[in-house]
Parts: sequence; structure tokens; C-alpha cells
Amino acid sequence: MSHNILSHVRSLEELHDLIKKDPVSGALEAEKSVVLEVQAAVDKILKDADKVIAQVHHNAESAAEKLTKEAERTVKTINKNSAKMASDILSAAASAGGGSAKENAIKARKILDAAVKTTAELNQRAEKSISKVTEKGEQAESKVMQVAKSSTGDLANAEKEVVKKISKAGRDAAAQLKDSPEGKRKQAAAAEVIKKLAQATALVKQKSKEASAHLKEAAAEAIEMVHEAAVRATERVHQSIDIANKKILDVTGVAIEKAVGKKEAAFFDQSNLKEKWGKRGGG
Repeated sequence: MSHNILSHVRSLEELHDLIKKDPVSGALEAEKSVVLEVQAAVDKILKDADKVIAQVHHNAESAAEKLTKEAERTVKTINKNSAKMASDILSAAASAGGGSAKENAIKARKILDAAVKTTAELNQRAEKSISKVTEKGEQAESKVMQVAKSSTGDLANAEKEVVKKISKAGRDAAAQLKDSPEGKRKQAAAAEVIKKLAQATALVKQKSKEASAHLKEAAAEAIEMVHEAAVRATERVHQSIDIANKKILDVTGVAIEKAVGKKEAAFFDQSNLKEKWGKRGGG
């Protein structure tokens, strides 16, 4: 950083010396200097904006991926435990001697059908909730880019304004020095060009500072937007998982009663099943 500052000071001093020696040529070099300074500022804004957008995109993707995996684990658990419970019901019904093999198979099948329907509903709800995070992420990225474009547009307008003034100072110097290239007129012309250059540099710095502040504010808002969307999506996905678990447990309870009878169902061990399904994404 210090090297860049020293280089800038040296180049500015050299530019001032050139302007003093030849205000007309110096004005042209001053214009080039301002254009380069604005371009450097624009490049930094766009680079910073890209970093913010990358962070926002990462946050949204990470949140979506986490919720997707949680929903997938729950679906896997429901399918696995439903199959096991259906098998257990068939064995228990056979031991209890209740109903024909076909009737018991139908009862067990209802658990598997319920699992298919419940997990399909869970997937649908989860995908809808997760898509909200992705949408908010895209909106946040778009807002950051809008701020960056607005800021670079302000810098471009400032560049046109100050270059125009420096150019005029150069033309005025050429007219004043046409017949008298030395002396007080030259000093006055050089002073005017240097003055316009200083004003231009100050304006570019001001616009760059404003752009940095706007981008920082936009970054904070974008990250918070994605965070809030992730929190809401997490709540909705967890609610969907809880609903799915309850539905499949209810269907399982009914199937057990029909297979072995209400009295025997009271002794049917569902504790392990409830414990597993009671956990979101449990194993």
C-alpha cells in the first residue's frame, strides 16, 4: 500500500512539473491520469462486488444444501423404518393368528403406501422452501450488482465532468500562450490546469469513497437477506419433517391395531420407531 501511495505522489509531482513546463501538454496528460484513476476505482468496485456476490452465493448454496440433505435423510429414514415396520407387523400378525396372510399383507402395505405419499409431500414442501433461499440469494446478488453499476456510473459521470474541465483549461492555456508562451501567463495557465486536476482527483476520491460505503451497506443487507431466508426455510422444512413423521407414525399405529388387535397393539414396541422418526433426518 505504502509503495502505491509513494508511486502516486511521485507521479503526481512529475505531472505537476510537466504542467508547469508545458500547460497544454500537461493538461492532456492530466486527462489521461484522471481516466486511469477512475478506471482503477471502477475495477476495485467491480472486484469487491464480485467478492460479495460470491459470498452471498456461497451462503445461499450452503443453506440450501444443508436443508436438502436433512430432508433426504428424513425420507431415507422413513422409507427404511416403514419397510421394517411393515415386516414386523406381518410377523406379529402371523404369530397372533389374526387375519389371513392377504389381509395382513394389505395392512402392512398401507404403511409402505403412506411412506411413499408422505415422503413425496415432504420432498415437495422441502423443495419449495429451499427454492425460496435460492431466490433470495439471486435477488441479493442482483441488488449488489445494481449498487456496483450505479457507483461505477457515478464515477463515469464524474470522469466526464472533470475531464471536460481539464480539457477546457488546456484549450484556454493554448489560446493564452499562443503569442506569449512564457512568463506570468504560463504560470497562470499552469496553475489553472493544476487546480482542475486537484478538483478532479478530489471528486474521484469522494465518489470512490461513497461507492465503497454503498457497496459495504449493500453487502451487509444481501448477507442478512440470505440469512433470514435460510432461517425461515429451515423452520418450514423442520415443520414439514415433523408433519411427515407424525403422519407415518399415525398410519403405523392404525395398521398395528388392525393387524394384532387394539389390546395387543398396546404391547407392540414402537418406542424405537418413535425415537428415530422423532428426530429430524434421524438414522
